[in-house]
Amino acid sequence: MATIAAAEAAGFRYVVDVDVAESELSLLVSEPGWVTEVDIDLEHVPGS
Repeated sequence: MATIAAAEAAGFRYVVDVDVAESELSLLVSEPGWVTEVDIDLEHVPGS
């Protein structure tokens, strides 16, 4: 968990854990701000 915390502090976002043959891996991603700045109002249609 310390490794994931360090990665998150560096700007990565935790996504999912994956079990493979002999290990469990954690997927972390680095995304530009516009990807995570989404309008969560599902009723809002841009441009309407």
